[in-house]
Amino acid sequence: MSISRLLRKKRESKSIHYEYFQTTDVNWYFDKKKWEKLNSIGVVKKTIDDGKEIKIKMRYYISSLFCDINLFSNAIRNHWSVENKLHWHLDFTFKQDNNTTTNKTALLNLEIINKFCLAILNRVKPFYNNISLKRIRKIISYNFEKSLVNLMCFLSLS
Repeated sequence: MSISRLLRKKRESKSIHYEYFQTTDVNWYFDKKKWEKLNSIGVVKKTIDDGKEIKIKMRYYISSLFCDINLFSNAIRNHWSVENKLHWHLDFTFKQDNNTTTNKTALLNLEIINKFCLAILNRVKPFYNNISLKRIRKIISYNFEKSLVNLMCFLSLS
């Protein structure tokens, strides 16, 4: 049994199509013995049309789910939505997509620092509900050392 589902999205000037395919025909899979609960194999085909070119990306999944295309597509989208929310915050707050650093160690260090700072901002944000992140960054940047010490003291108390 094979089933499919099509989901269309429009983001900015891009048209994005997700096609979900799932099949219970798994007997051909050579490593089936290693996957006791293997019940289906799924594919997500993502087509991005930005007006200039069309890009197609394929992702393959082995799954313990029985053939239920709605459950399969929701599980995939929910998994990636968590990842995308974190990336969006990192990009919006720290402009990560504009970073041109090429040194791998520097990139890793920057990523750790950004995630650490984002965690601090998320802990502090409830106390500054009416203040934007831009203003919080501005407040912290006036006297960085003092602000950092105060933040660390605050975090150890909460």
